[in-house]
Amino acid sequence: MIVTEKLAVMDELKKILPSILSPLEAFHEMSEVLKNVTYSDRVTLFAYDPEIQMLASLVAQGLETTLYLELGQGIVGQCALKGEAIAASDVDDDHTFHPDVDMTSGYITYNTLAVPILDDEGTLLGVFQLLNKELGNYDATDIKIASIMAKMSVDYLKASASSRPLLRSIK
Repeated sequence: MIVTEKLAVMDELKKILPSILSPLEAFHEMSEVLKNVTYSDRVTLFAYDPEIQMLASLVAQGLETTLYLELGQGIVGQCALKGEAIAASDVDDDHTFHPDVDMTSGYITYNTLAVPILDDEGTLLGVFQLLNKELGNYDATDIKIASIMAKMSVDYLKASASSRPLLRSIK
């Protein structure tokens, strides 16, 4: 899929999202589109709760459990802490990689991309994590696409009482 086709898919998503009533349904739809457009094996959407300074997965494709990370913990936590995208082409060579989820789930992460979800004021709302790109490594195009999806998710994260009650109810 070339870049223009990928962006066209995302434009279609923008059109259908307003018809989705539940923020959680929107998060699942966004994650699925992001997975397909970037050729990722899985996508996880983490929401950030500043009161408890934790990230919790609202969507974790392939897992039946909620994932919790502290700010700064692992690649996702570092992305959240720094407020910038982090691509790791080989997680075994990345000292910030947090392998606990892989160890408990049996999943093997080879490469990953974490992109922060920030509102217009730069306030952290969450992180998208893409896992195991099918061919090659995550690149600037993947970062751009995930960043666009992150912007699209801002209103849904804010609307879900900004997912903080969702986060605490999951916990």
